[in-house]
Amino acid sequence: MNKIFVGPILLLIAVLLSSCTIPGDPLFDQKDIQEINEDEPIDFATQVMPIFESSCLNCHGSFALGGLSLESFNDLIVGGDNVAAGTATMVVPCDPDSSFLYDKVVTDTPSAGSRMPQGGKLADVEIEIIRLWIEQGASETPDSSLCGN
Repeated sequence: MNKIFVGPILLLIAVLLSSCTIPGDPLFDQKDIQEINEDEPIDFATQVMPIFESSCLNCHGSFALGGLSLESFNDLIVGGDNVAAGTATMVVPCDPDSSFLYDKVVTDTPSAGSRMPQGGKLADVEIEIIRLWIEQGASETPDSSLCGN
């Protein structure tokens, strides 16, 4: 009788272990921070949007908490309630330190509200991708002519 359950249990363990990935593992879906080249353009669709999809859209998707949807580039640029009230600029191309988006993910004490995502922190590599994207002009498609790059 014990032999009947060993196969399914081993299969379950194998499936669970195969879904685990860590930085440096070839299955890991984000670049290691050392692999990000500041001279390479950051692509919104393939590098920034996946961060939003995995960490932000539960609150800032169709629900648009705080009036902010991050479902598309245009939604991001429009911003949320703080942008509408004139108290923040969501993204200042070429200037991460003046961008509300970067402020919300990089510090525990942003200029308004709390650090995002709620109850956690983006991985350092994700924060670096957002910083570089803004520093490179925060365009929807990579454009090396922005920001004097």
